[in-house]
Amino acid sequence: MKKWMALIGIILIIGLDQLSKYYALEILPGRQAIHIFPGLNFYITYNHGVAFSLFYDLGLNTPWLLVAFTSVLSLIMLFLIFKTKLFEIQKLIALTLMLGGALSNLFDRIYYGAVIDFIDVYVGHHHWPIFNLADCSICVGAFLLLLIKEPQKPNS
Repeated sequence: MKKWMALIGIILIIGLDQLSKYYALEILPGRQAIHIFPGLNFYITYNHGVAFSLFYDLGLNTPWLLVAFTSVLSLIMLFLIFKTKLFEIQKLIALTLMLGGALSNLFDRIYYGAVIDFIDVYVGHHHWPIFNLADCSICVGAFLLLLIKEPQKPNS
């Protein structure tokens, strides 16, 4: 995987996530859920915290603290993409997924003051925290990173 392909991947992830959020904001009526099929609703929420609304009540400066934190993490991921060897494809894909999702949610935080979430997955009356495509991208990337096995160094 070439490094420029990571950039295209990041742009695609941001584009798909922002497009899905745009349509969700345009189509979904106010605060009403739209039933897609059993186990899936679309429902607009504004997440002022981090993943799964953690830390949503830190105070008035929370959005800018989260913008700063996400910006630093994004720069670290970008640095890691440039430092990653071309043959480490799984690592490049994982970092690309994570950075694309992080940047898209960062855009929301700056533009809306919160992240737009709209995918409501549930079983019976038990609902998973509402999320978006960027969150999916971040989670898949993090999972891929966990699966990477470091090469074994030979014993001296």
